[in-house]
Amino acid sequence: MAGIGSMNFYYQRYDENNVLIPNPASTADNSDPGEGWSNLNYLNFNGDYVRHDENNQVAPAPQPYQRHDENNQPITPATYVRHDENNNPVPNPPPIPNS
Repeated sequence: MAGIGSMNFYYQRYDENNVLIPNPASTADNSDPGEGWSNLNYLNFNGDYVRHDENNQVAPAPQPYQRHDENNQPITPATYVRHDENNNPVPNPPPIPNS
């Protein structure tokens, strides 16, 4: 049996007459949602997606969010540090091993 993270590698689509429909374009990915999380291999099926605006024109890709201060100067975010109930820094746990 395949691992849960690889299940959509075997997905096949069929129409109402049971004729195979090709899957949309995809790329292999194993994004890490953060330190201490498990990486799962999967297929990202957004390869054919093209963003359009309200007039059905191809729209530019959205820019990443940039926080600014009251003088409109960019603010570089600090790294997140976990704290315990006494406000002492707590180290991040090690990543979960793949099974």
